[in-house]
This record gives sequence, structure tokens and C-alpha cells, in this order.
Amino acid sequence: MDNPPYDEYDKIAIIYAGETFYGGGLSPHARYLNDRYYIIGERHQRLNSGWGFTHIGGHCHEFGHCLGLPHLADGSYENANEVDYYALMEVGDMCGPEKNGACPSGINPFYKISNGWVSAENIHYISKNVKNLTIFYNYLSPHYYVIDRSLSGSNKFFILENRLRDGFDYYTPNDPNYQGEPDDPNGNQGGLLVWRVEPTWIHLILADDEISDRYWDPEWENRSYSRDPFPIFQRQDLNGSTVPNNDFRNGSESHYAFQNIVWDNNNKTVSLEVYINASGGEISENTTWEKDVFIYDDITIDMDVTLTIGSGVRVEFAPGTKMIVNGQLVAQGTSNEPIIFTSSKPNPSPGDWKGIRIYGDGSKLRYCEIKYAVTGVRNFKTVSNIMNSKITDCHYGVFIYYMYSNNHDWQYVDNCQFYDNLIGIFYIRNRGSIGGNIMENNSTAVRVYWTLYPEDVSIYHNIIRNCGIGLSFDDAGAMIQWCDIYNNTWGIFAGSYSDIWFREDNYDGKNVIVYNSYCGIRLEDEATANLYRSGSTICSNGTWNLSNWTDWTVNARYNYWGSVPPDPDKFEGDVYYVPYLYRDITGRYPPGLVKEIAKDITDDINSFENKNISVDANIKSLFERAKNFEMEKRYEEAADIFYKIMDRYPDNPVSVLSWKKYMRCKNKIDSSFNEKDLLRDISEKYRDKLLGQEASLYLIGYLISDKNYDKAISICEYLKENSNNLKIVRHALYDLWMIKYGLMRDNKEGHLITDEYEDKCGVDIDLIYMRLEMGDIDIKKAKEMLKMLDKGLYKEAPQPSENFVVIPDSYELKENYPNPFNVMTNIEFCLPEESRVRIMVYDLRGRLIEKIADRDYKAGSYRLIFTGKNYSSGIYILRAEMISKEDNSRHVFTRKIVLLK
Repeated sequence: MDNPPYDEYDKIAIIYAGETFYGGGLSPHARYLNDRYYIIGERHQRLNSGWGFTHIGGHCHEFGHCLGLPHLADGSYENANEVDYYALMEVGDMCGPEKNGACPSGINPFYKISNGWVSAENIHYISKNVKNLTIFYNYLSPHYYVIDRSLSGSNKFFILENRLRDGFDYYTPNDPNYQGEPDDPNGNQGGLLVWRVEPTWIHLILADDEISDRYWDPEWENRSYSRDPFPIFQRQDLNGSTVPNNDFRNGSESHYAFQNIVWDNNNKTVSLEVYINASGGEISENTTWEKDVFIYDDITIDMDVTLTIGSGVRVEFAPGTKMIVNGQLVAQGTSNEPIIFTSSKPNPSPGDWKGIRIYGDGSKLRYCEIKYAVTGVRNFKTVSNIMNSKITDCHYGVFIYYMYSNNHDWQYVDNCQFYDNLIGIFYIRNRGSIGGNIMENNSTAVRVYWTLYPEDVSIYHNIIRNCGIGLSFDDAGAMIQWCDIYNNTWGIFAGSYSDIWFREDNYDGKNVIVYNSYCGIRLEDEATANLYRSGSTICSNGTWNLSNWTDWTVNARYNYWGSVPPDPDKFEGDVYYVPYLYRDITGRYPPGLVKEIAKDITDDINSFENKNISVDANIKSLFERAKNFEMEKRYEEAADIFYKIMDRYPDNPVSVLSWKKYMRCKNKIDSSFNEKDLLRDISEKYRDKLLGQEASLYLIGYLISDKNYDKAISICEYLKENSNNLKIVRHALYDLWMIKYGLMRDNKEGHLITDEYEDKCGVDIDLIYMRLEMGDIDIKKAKEMLKMLDKGLYKEAPQPSENFVVIPDSYELKENYPNPFNVMTNIEFCLPEESRVRIMVYDLRGRLIEKIADRDYKAGSYRLIFTGKNYSSGIYILRAEMISKEDNSRHVFTRKIVLLK
């Protein structure tokens, strides 16, 4: 090459034409090996035509493309110049934009860039995530986008270009009439070409799975003419989990992702999201993430494997994806550099991704922000602590479902912030603390479900404001201390067999429950509460400071009620509130800062009746006596009475309350007391009684903790088929769903159980959670369902004010809602002036079924709840009579209400 006559040439190409195939040519991706192109000799298939190439002609023709030469003819052979057909760069009627030809040009972008054929301003280097990259087409001055996460340049990367079918520089399929796949937005016009560059291999990845990487035979390796550029459908993705994928040739994950590829047919542009550090699939060895990560598919941390995430890292999840933690997740940011888990959408919304699901013990989340998930963090049967973190805009912020065991470790959700969630914290069968949190604008801030004792859940030093319900308890125990609960619709709502306490020692409750628009504290069903000597401030709430709809007396002595003496109209049901405190002693209520305990007031104890007592007087007397012993820490005496109630009345709801309190007292006497053995004995002895069935529900938790899933499932199946108590059936189905879907991860069974739950139990908040988790409904539908349930779940809380009463213009009885209803419906009425109100429910024969109200009310708007759990399905008549205190005028209204079970 250094000697004449060759020294005047830079390069010489020697083409040898041996025996060749009857088809083939220049591969669309032009294999690039050691600076050499691989060209297959072409003998045109029109063998009977005089235009057929010889072997050497085929090679020279393809080599011409490598030099950048296009086909000459641009029309059908009838109208074309004959010279064009016999020219080296033509192939008869297989030419031009009408038919396939050899397109796109075999010269790939990497070769062009490497040889300096592209101006620097047309080469764009991308080394960080780009959420909205738009690539324009320019035939004369094409732009290339080099996607390389390494700022210093790596030997494995991608090049993107937008290529259309102008001249030879396009990519089309064989058939000129081919319009693409059914949803192909760009048809055969062109589109995004994705070039994967490796040291000895440059490959064009096409939208419908280019075959060349799958065949060793070079003849077939180039037979991919009918494949399409991206996107073959709008918003197509290309990552490690798609087909085709963008793994490297050896099968290793590239950790790049190209998402939401969209073709604009008007402007002939392509837009997409580019992620330079992407993951999905399994993490099978200890891994550390120190830079931002995009999750394009479900990512699973295997057992005995730890994923550590450094401070300041942002983890974005594609829609519908989740993180599954079978090992450990250690995500510990700092106050200045929190770790962020969020949706990848440009305009995210709650429920975009499914959240973090933890199945293994030992995970730690500190200084994290979790946004826009179905459930931010969901713990199944694990001990994982969440501290100093912020959870916002999720359906459920933190969902913790643990099975009881005698050695169950304590869970912590402390010093966190929960904003704009459907439910901030959802505790089921758990023991732990909820402390130092700020909870705002949640439909429900905290919901506690199925816990045994008040000591099981410690709720302390929380600020709960502007929520629908502040604290909600269903068959749960909790100790509530030093909480500020204000500006909600309901401050505290407790139902079923809940047992909530405000204190353990004298005056150390000190909760502030004020400015809640409807009710400060509400107790329903068989719930009990101990507010005695808690030193709390409970006042300035809308309709009620304390509403007791149970058969039990609430001991609420030694609290401050906002006035001296307290306003009796702010209490509903049997409430002992005298003696009371003269002033606020919490130091956190604006009107009072005096931190001294007032002297006792010796007025008669007040109680207000709102319904008939349904519990036998003897049982009630025994239970109240045992409760007093328990409150006075006389645990042995209390336990004896609770046990007698259990044994004598196993089919009465009070036996369930007594069983829980009996176990609590036994634990206080002897910390080695074995709860599981007692539960097993009770469930067997009283199998077909209410007490035995409730004990069986709690026994399920211990069985699952022991991984005895078969026995737990057997109990669930028995209860749901044999119990005539709707609450038992509901809980059994919910546990069955948690086992099969939550723990065993059986989606099919999960859907079947969810459908059975709705069929047997109707719509409630648990069904809404199940439907959201299964993806059956979105947040909009969930909120519509919550409105049907009411109880303030969907309402906005008021702003702080001492006066919540808006005086209506006229008397009114509104339509009850929901109607028809299952178990419970709301009854609202308006009074323009102080009046006597009587509200009665009759059957169609005119018989009085229940008296809902018969008392004086001040001017304002009110809401009462009618519970039909003791009545059969049917049509009932609601009659309201309102008598003005001023002029004795009478206003009578009637409504038809429909109970459907």
C-alpha cells in the first residue's frame, strides 16, 4: 500500500464473488466486526429476467450501499429509463420507495460517527435520565443520540435515530402495501431505530423482535426485511423485560430502558423516556444502589439478600410495578437527602405503582419519601421499622399485617408524615408503636384492626388533623396518649370489640381532641373505653364531644370538657364525666395553659340514654364490676369475673370482651401466660358459639405465625361456611384472602375470595382495600364506594373554629344514604330553631321498630345513624317529627328506607 500505484488510495476493497444464494444482500443492521462489513452476495430472484444480476454484480451493488449510493430508479419499470435498470445500483422493479430494496443504508450511525462523517452539533450524548426526548427527522442532516451512562464513555451503549423512507435512507418491509401491525402508528413510513453497540457487535433492535441474533446461519441472519422500527404500537417500551429486549448479546442485562415510545405522524417525530440506570427482575446477591434507578418491571430481593440504597437516591417505578422484599431492604437517607420512592409518570397520581411489599424480617426505612403507590409499604408477617419518613398520595400509606406469636417483636412507625392518603396507617394483628407522626388530609389517619390488648398498640405524641376519621378501631385495643386530634370529621371512632384506653397511670393521657366537625369520640357495637383520670381536653367538637352507642358505661371522669360545668348536650349515651377538670392541663389547648388539676366536683353522675339496653342486667353488672377491678389493677379479681362471664354466656357478645380482658389480666399476673393454648382450648370447647368462633379467628394468627397454613385455611373455610354471624364470616374471608393472596401470592384465589366477600358481606372498607390491591378499581371508584359507607371517610374537615353551627333556613329531613343500605344508613335533618325532635322507624304494619331520637336539639344540622343489623331485609318507614320550642309548630316528614342484606 505504500508503493505505487496503490499509495494514492486510502483503502482498497477486494470483492470475491463465489457461489451465492438466491436471495439476501446487505443486512439491515450491517454487522460490524473488526472494522469490516459482512455482505452476503446477492443473486436477484427474478432469474428469468434479463435484469438479473451476476454474482459479482450483487456484491458490487451491496458495496455501493456501503459507500452511500442509493437506488437509481424511483418508479415502476414500465415508466422508468431502461438505463436505470441496468445500472449497478438498480434491481429492476424491486427498486425505490415502491418496493423493498436494501434499506436502510448499511452504514450504521456508529460507523458514521467513528469516521467523522457526522458534524459534532448533530451528535447528542445523554448520560442521565430524560423524561421527554423528542427526535426529529432530517434527511440531509440527521441527528444521533448516544445513550451512555458513563460520562467517560463505555464500550457498550445505544445510539438512537429517527429514519424515514426518503431515498435509500429508510426502512420498509417487503410489501409496499403493508400498513404495519394493527396498531402500528407509523406503518411503513419509518420510525425510531435503536442501535445496540458492543465492542465486536452492532445490532439494530427492531420493534417486533429482530431475528438476526437468534440464528447462527448468516443466510438467515439477514432475512429480517419485514420487521418494523419503533413503535409498533403507541407507548411501546424497550427494556430488559420486553419482547424484544435490550439485553446485551451475552444475555446480561443492559440496565437501560426506553419507555413510552410515541410516534407523531404529523411532524414525523418520535418521543420517548430514556433511563440510563434501570432494573427489574431478581436481585440475587447483596447489592447497593448509589444513583437513581428506574424500575421497569417487578423487582424482587431474594431471601438472604440485602438491597442497600444510599441517601439521596431516587427510585422511580413504572406503572403497575412493585418491589418485593423477601430478604432485606435497607433504605436509610438523611434529613437533607431523603431516599425517594415514586411513580415514573410525568404527572403522577395515587395508585400508579403498587408499592414496597416486605416478606422478610429486618428491613429498615429511615428518611424516605414514598409517593403515589397503591400501598406505600406493606408488611406481611415481618418486623420492619419505618421512621422519619414521609408517605403521601397513596391509597394506603403503611399496611402492616402480622400474625400473633408469643415472641412477636415490636413494630415502629415513628416520626413520620402522612399526607393525602386514603388510609395513612393500617395495623392488622400487630403489636407496635405509632408515635411522633404528623397525619394530615387523609381520609382515615390510622386504622387498627384485630389487636388483643390496649398495650398491643401504643399511639402517642401524634398530630392528627384535617382527616375524615382521626383514629379508627375495629375489634382492636390501643393505648392513646399525648395526641392532638383536631379539625377532623370524627376524632376517634371505635367499633366491634375494641378496647381503647387513654391512660395507664394518673393524668398521663393528656390527649387534645377538639374542633372535630361531627364528633370527638364515638363508640359503637361492643366497644369499650377507659378515659378515667386521663387529664385530656375533649371539647369544641361539632355535635358530640363523646357519643356512646354501646351498652356499657364509659368512665370519662377527670377530663376537661371546655366549660364548667360541661355542656350535657355534648354527650350521648351512658357517660360518666363527673368529677371533671376545671381547666386544660395538657398545655396544648389554646384557651387554657394552667397546668394544675382542679378539685373534684361532687355533682351527681350524669348519664344520657339514647337507646334501649339490650344486655342482661346481671351480665352488665358483672362486666362493669370486672372492668373496675381491671382499671384499679386488681387483675386476679378481674380475671375471675371475666372467666365466669365467658363460661356462663359463651354466645353473648360480652363473653368476647371478657375473654380479651381475661387474657390481658392473666398477662399482667404472669408474663409467661400462653395465649395460644387458651385460644385453642376456647375455640374447641365453644366451637359453635360466638366466643369459640371469635377465639378461632385469633388462633388463625398464631397458626400462620407457625407457618401452619393448612390448619389456618381449614378454620377460615369452616367459619365462613358455618357461622351465622356476619362479622365472623367477614373476618374469616378477609383472613383467607390475606393468606392465599397476601402470603401465598395466588392472584386467582385472591379474586375468587374477593368476589365471595362482596357476595356474602357487601361493600365495606376492607372490600375496597381488596379491590384496590387486586387492581379491580381505581381511586375514583374507591372514593365513590366510600361515600356510600360515609362515616366521614370522604369528607373534608373544617378549619379551627369555636362555632361550627350553620343555621339552616327551614326544617328538613334529608334522604337517608345509602339507600338501599346494608346494615347502616345515615339520617340527616336540619333545624332553623331549637326544637324537640322525635325520629322513629316503623315496619309496613305500623309497628315501632326503633326510636332513633327523642330529645331537644338546638338550631343546626345533625346526622344520626340507623343500624339495621338486628332486623330482616325489607322496606321500613322513617318518620321524623320536629316541634318548635318557640311557637310550638309541628313539622312532620316520612321517608321509605330499604334494608338489603
